[in-house]
Amino acid sequence: MDPVSPVKSIQILKWLVIALLIVVIGSLLLFGGVLFARAQGTITGTVSIGPLCPVEPCNVTPDQLQTAYAARKILVFDQNRVLVSTVSIGADGHYAVMVPAGKYTIELRPNGIDRSPDVPALVEVSAGGFTVQDIHIDTGIR
Repeated sequence: MDPVSPVKSIQILKWLVIALLIVVIGSLLLFGGVLFARAQGTITGTVSIGPLCPVEPCNVTPDQLQTAYAARKILVFDQNRVLVSTVSIGADGHYAVMVPAGKYTIELRPNGIDRSPDVPALVEVSAGGFTVQDIHIDTGIR
């Protein structure tokens, strides 16, 4: 058996290091998101808005109701008061947002003189869980 020359040994070592780097980088790309991501949970709820007319009976069309929801947003802040998400309210009054597990403050970006006794609200989100925060918006229309 012939002894391996020092130059050939360096070439073999270089190829082994390259192969190892490829395996490590490939593993990080394939599994890194799973290993390093914080577990997610969902903040969800139903928003009701009213009154929408100054007199009763109030005949609001579905399009008008959808416009009323679209004019308002749910704001989600982390514990450091950093805005994590601005969430749209669906035409049916529901909202949902996935966030990493932790504590959050839910607020309303109102339209006009809107107010709600339900926000700001401190909520805690657990991994894989659903945290419900329903919100009633008083439009101030009388």
